[in-house]
Amino acid sequence: MSLVQTLIERGYDPDASDWMLGSPIRAAALQGHTSILELLLSNPVDPSMRQKRLVLQYAAIGGHEETLELALDPRWGSTRLSEYDWSRILHSAVSSGKPRILERVKSAAGQSHSLFSQMDISHMFDEAVRLGHLDMVRCLLHNGAVPNSQWDGMTALQVACRLGHMHIVELLLERGADPNFGFIPPLCHAADGGHLQIARTLIAHGSDINGGWPPAIARAIELEHTALFHLLRGRGAIIHTQEIGGFALNVAVGQGLESMVALLLQNGVKPEGGSGGDPPLKVAMDAGYHGIVQILLKYGAAPVNI
Repeated sequence: MSLVQTLIERGYDPDASDWMLGSPIRAAALQGHTSILELLLSNPVDPSMRQKRLVLQYAAIGGHEETLELALDPRWGSTRLSEYDWSRILHSAVSSGKPRILERVKSAAGQSHSLFSQMDISHMFDEAVRLGHLDMVRCLLHNGAVPNSQWDGMTALQVACRLGHMHIVELLLERGADPNFGFIPPLCHAADGGHLQIARTLIAHGSDINGGWPPAIARAIELEHTALFHLLRGRGAIIHTQEIGGFALNVAVGQGLESMVALLLQNGVKPEGGSGGDPPLKVAMDAGYHGIVQILLKYGAAPVNI
């Protein structure tokens, strides 16, 4: 504190900014250094609305209530900001993960911002889910977020499944999120992330084991996730057809996944693989995957000419 005071007295500008660290004012707001922020704001600073918005944004992101209250103080500039400014501050509050911060910003925005228009709330909802902020997701649902709303082509459930946010997945399913939505349904996203427990939860809530393309079991093969493969297979995942099993075998051979090649063949997939492209045996021979070659021959792959 005394060092900051000394630097100001020596003529250092509280508004001085660079591309990496921003200004001292914004840094103090972000870190929750309330006393330092008050000292910096007490000196002549940029009075623009942009500066006010930036200080509020950084205070909101930091999630420090006392600092946010100081930033809202009319002594440091009017809070009669534009809807655009309040929208930016609201999104920053969501990033904090603290519902109290969001509610305080909402209160400060008052009637000047139509908070939670469907576009705004869908965007904030998506952001809260991506960041894994369970309490904020719950807060936004309370404020009108729709469990099946989409942002950037994905529902909140699809995002949570891909990123492995188990508690958010459970909350969304409890609130009625569709476990079978989309060309790439939530179970496929969970499989892509290798999230076994989320896959179990989705299946318990009625996810179509064979939905999406490629289906979840083929994605488990690509990840070499044996436990996920057995979970899906045990719940009725189709693997013996040329379309699904053959495709999965082609992927496993192409990537040199010897254990997965063996697993597929043990589960009844034919060694000829899927349609299109060279036979799996030729692919394995060309790539020098000698172990895979031996496995394919063991399960009856027809010899090929090199």
